[in-house]
Amino acid sequence: EAAYAAILSYRQHEESLTGNAKLEWHQQYLDSGLRFGDTYPDHPESGAVLTTIAEDLFAQNQFDLAIAVGQTVVGKQPPVDGALSRTAWTVIAHSQFDLANFTEAESAYYSLRPFTPANDAEAQQEIKDRIASSIYKQGEQARDAGDLESAVAHFRRLGQAVPDSDIRVTAEYDAAAALINLEAWDRASSVLEEFRRDYPDSEFSGDVTQKLAVTYLESGRSAEAAGEFVRIANAPDS
Repeated sequence: EAAYAAILSYRQHEESLTGNAKLEWHQQYLDSGLRFGDTYPDHPESGAVLTTIAEDLFAQNQFDLAIAVGQTVVGKQPPVDGALSRTAWTVIAHSQFDLANFTEAESAYYSLRPFTPANDAEAQQEIKDRIASSIYKQGEQARDAGDLESAVAHFRRLGQAVPDSDIRVTAEYDAAAALINLEAWDRASSVLEEFRRDYPDSEFSGDVTQKLAVTYLESGRSAEAAGEFVRIANAPDS
């Protein structure tokens, strides 16, 4: 109880300080809170203290430490209450994302979902957007590393995971482009045909027509290639 009272005292006194003195006292508060969590993990306020510290560390861009503290919170037995779990998973997920650990970020966002009220549409949408972004970033990482097959898999699964994502259209287009670079002509044609069907008014429509002409030509589908070339010739800006 004395250790917990010390944490509260650090916090209260910090409010009266400014400048470097405030920063130094705040660091002492963080250190005290971490020691408290390690020394008295079964204290009823341990989860709340560590959750607050995890948030604080995230705000200071100390992402690795924020993740470690957040994982301590969500790993507690018996589990902490739902509100603390939600905050801890949010810290973990956002920290992983900011560290460009997009696979781990995606997993953490899925873990966050059950602790987010189903009727909180805005929060649910934010999680979906973050999942979509995490998947897309995995695709970009794979593409930049030259692993085009993995990039295609990530870009394509984005639409399965988050069908209504705003970046799905870009992911589908990037999947087609990667398949073209792989010279997987039939697969590229299939993706491009789906793209045209699903996004007829896309800003990429002109490029899709040109790419379809190439993929049809390369796969020996001359008649269909000719039809795409006619489209190009008849386009208003051709």
